[in-house]
Amino acid sequence: KHGYLCNNWVLALMPDSRGMVWIATSSGVQAFDPRTASFQPLGWHKQLEGVMCLSLCETRSGDILIGSDHGLYVYSRKTRKVAPFAGAEQLAGKIVAYIVQDRKGDIWCATSYGIWQWQSDKRRFVCHVRGNGLVQKEYVNCVGLHMADDRICFATSDGIVTFPTRCANATTIPMSCSLPP
Repeated sequence: KHGYLCNNWVLALMPDSRGMVWIATSSGVQAFDPRTASFQPLGWHKQLEGVMCLSLCETRSGDILIGSDHGLYVYSRKTRKVAPFAGAEQLAGKIVAYIVQDRKGDIWCATSYGIWQWQSDKRRFVCHVRGNGLVQKEYVNCVGLHMADDRICFATSDGIVTFPTRCANATTIPMSCSLPP
């Protein structure tokens, strides 16, 4: 009754609030049930086929966010389906290497083109590319930390950047524009 892991190249592990362990691999995502020692087939093989999954985050509602080399996806517990995150068109084609939800409910994504914030109250993404301690545009090390005081740390090739979520100044990047230099 063990099932199988869709790929042995594991890039992220995340326990969820229901006792499952979510596993991001170079070929998709699976959930492992430690109670039965089995992998749960979630029917994602066609939807995430060829997608390298890099990061995982459980939202307050229990949905699972999936960062990949093709943008941001969400697994809905209600529908039991995975789909691109609604409103994340700006992240399509970008590497989403780390995801975290802050105390306010906003979602933060470290990407190949800056730090992106889903403003839950405005239902939109904004991009943070400079200021607030950000020193570069590329955050793809798949390493981050959400601290008790709601700061978020992102790993870079130059060290660690600590990002204060409460006082972040956002640069809104329209979908048709390129990032500032």
